Amino acid sequence: SVALVSSDEFLLNVLLTFPTNPVRVSAGEDVILNCEVEPPFNLTEKTVEWKYFNTSNDEFLVHVFRNERDDPSSQDDKFKNRTSLFHDQLKEGNLSLKLLSVNLNDEGNYTCIVKKLNGSDRRGQIQLFVSKITQLLTPSGPAFPTTLPKALTLSSALSSALSLSSSLLSLLQARCCIKNVNVSFSFFLTVNLH
Repeated sequence: SVALVSSDEFLLNVLLTFPTNPVRVSAGEDVILNCEVEPPFNLTEKTVEWKYFNTSNDEFLVHVFRNERDDPSSQDDKFKNRTSLFHDQLKEGNLSLKLLSVNLNDEGNYTCIVKKLNGSDRRGQIQLFVSKITQLLTPSGPAFPTTLPKALTLSSALSSALSLSSSLLSLLQARCCIKNVNVSFSFFLTVNLH
């Protein structure tokens, strides 16, 4: 004969698996904070919470899933419309959180919690580091002019010198540098006309 028991009674050792190394992301990117139940267990009828603790150890409610749906009413304003769970994977024990458009203020510790799983809450903690964006800009406009104005009629040597100078000026004025870095350049052009 086979004895039937409820799934909570059957699960004696339920663990949450999560990364032990800090998760690193650049500001503006999306990030997934991985957290899963082992062995796999259907979490669709459980309460799942994600909490955030900033560097001052203030606590914020990031995301709540209860009564088989998300509960945005209890979510802290700074996370509204920026978080989601993978609902189709909750039945396999995946309670990973997707956080959209991460900013520097999101850095800190995140805790995934499954409420009353086998009689007690199960928790896992993930540390998130957020780095500033380094943005490369592409040049705007042509770097090398192809022709000189037709009104100029100059000797070949002077024409070449002006063309080179004009090209250098165009290159220097093109906006092609790492943001927040100032670059300066000076040169002198002396032209003697006889």
